[in-house]
Amino acid sequence: MYKKQNETKVQKQIQDYIRSIGGYCFKVHGEIFMRAGIPDIICCINGKFVGIECKDGDNEASTLQIAHGIQIKKSGGYFCIAKSVEDVKYFLENNKI
Repeated sequence: MYKKQNETKVQKQIQDYIRSIGGYCFKVHGEIFMRAGIPDIICCINGKFVGIECKDGDNEASTLQIAHGIQIKKSGGYFCIAKSVEDVKYFLENNKI
């Protein structure tokens, strides 16, 4: 339970940061009717589509999550796996988003 709370905290921090720089974002809440593997946070930043998969601690993205990331990149969007707000800042700066 602790890890899930920590991941939720990171997701909120990332969303707060994206909004603070003028981006639009929303949290995707997984449920039985939701397509599996969709990134946790969907964003539009400076006119660019960004999918962010948040991970906590030693957790890694699943094969399905990575497959969605590849599809996002192939269609011209950006995909990031982040464990912190700093990961997102680094990603955005290095991709000039």
